[in-house]
Amino acid sequence: MKDSMKDSMSSHSDAALALIIIACEREGNKKMMERAEKILEARAADTTAKEATKERE
Repeated sequence: MKDSMKDSMSSHSDAALALIIIACEREGNKKMMERAEKILEARAADTTAKEATKERE
């Protein structure tokens, strides 16, 4: 994976990020894999926070 891809990685869908993680794992690109994992984790946390806010309303 190219370094230029990591700048636009956050615009990818969750499914695309999951595929990037798998490909990076197979290629041994740990740095790119960790970046994609962090983006997915941040999205999950954001979704959880939004759902909690809706439940409080």
